[in-house]
Amino acid sequence: MISFWFLPSHLRIASERAYTLLRCIRFDVLYLNVTRKVEGLIYSLAEGAPYDWFIHEVVERGLVPEPAGSWEYWVKPILLAIRGILKENPRVKIFCYRQPYMAEFSARLAIEIARLTFRFISTGKTDLGKWRCLISHFLRVGGDAMRDEARYIMDRYEPEERGVCISDLGSRGLIDLLRDGGLELDSHYILLPYHFTPIEIITREIRRYKMRGLTMPDQRLLRLIREHTKFIRDYILLSRDYDEAYLRWIHDRARWIESRLKTKLYTQAWVETHSAS
Repeated sequence: MISFWFLPSHLRIASERAYTLLRCIRFDVLYLNVTRKVEGLIYSLAEGAPYDWFIHEVVERGLVPEPAGSWEYWVKPILLAIRGILKENPRVKIFCYRQPYMAEFSARLAIEIARLTFRFISTGKTDLGKWRCLISHFLRVGGDAMRDEARYIMDRYEPEERGVCISDLGSRGLIDLLRDGGLELDSHYILLPYHFTPIEIITREIRRYKMRGLTMPDQRLLRLIREHTKFIRDYILLSRDYDEAYLRWIHDRARWIESRLKTKLYTQAWVETHSAS
């Protein structure tokens, strides 16, 4: 049995909650949605290697796309949760299942989206065809990567083992592929309620339209691009980090969600580990 944990991408409050859960439960195998390139170093970390050494090696070897700080921002609590875990239970297995090309492709896509966004901020103009092309290409590449990742997990799956798989909200299709392959799974959303950001809504809606053989209407796409631009200009650029930006955005857009998210923004376990690191 594998328990899938769905976490919003980039939001550290979600990975902090995953940290707490990973330290509280027992499992035989952990599947991490980080590039396979770091799997050897992950095992060193799980054996007790210093966290700072791990990050230095990841950066020095160029194993994650630049800037590495963006990657570390989200994943750090999860990495701290597994540091030294093999000293506690040497039988635990850890697999990094993310297709390496997808991590690099996502970084390049983010740069292209940023260029389109800042062009809209500075000129008020945008190319809807370019947006559609970029998102559609991302969905095609992501679909291929997801099928590869499903095979990677299936090749390592043992029915008698208790597994945890860290995933993101955009990887719901991965569960379907694994269930089609005969794996026994359940799913849990680690951060609820959650309000999708404009770029996440754009991606999800373009996917839905494509599945029906349709094209997302220009008016709807332009409206969401404007909302995405506002999110970047008024929140991301004016905040210390992504979590602050997201919480400020939620405060203005859906305050009922904000109060529930802030309840456990920093757990005691996370504060203590963060201080010790």
